Amino acid sequence: MYGLQHVPEGRYLLLNAIVFKGDNCKSTDITFRIDGTLIASSDYRILGQSFNWLSFEGVTGVSIIGGALDAKGTALWACKLAGSTDCPNGGATSLSFTNSKNININGLMSLNSQMFHIARIKGVKVNAAGNSPNTDGIHVQL
Repeated sequence: MYGLQHVPEGRYLLLNAIVFKGDNCKSTDITFRIDGTLIASSDYRILGQSFNWLSFEGVTGVSIIGGALDAKGTALWACKLAGSTDCPNGGATSLSFTNSKNININGLMSLNSQMFHIARIKGVKVNAAGNSPNTDGIHVQL
């Protein structure tokens, strides 16, 4: 997989969790352009046993541009609120990056995650001179 990967306009069902591994990937510039919406199964048990719905492990130089991820988490939330013993204990995080570098996410919308929307961002270094204006770190908004 090299260069640009494109998901055209439309709605696309992803039944299972997907893992992208960069162990043997030589490219350091991969762009996922999403013009549509990736949708999880409405059966929360399919993803509910997974830790992540879409995960990237050991990748470098991956960009995700645009689009939407809809993990259909509302049914799992309702199951948990009802106190049912048939609910999975956790639920899947919609998007995860581990052991990865130079990741760019721009214009992506995450909807109805079962658990966390985007998780496992670690190893990020923020560095600026002490007198630099408004460079105080990472802001999580909305």
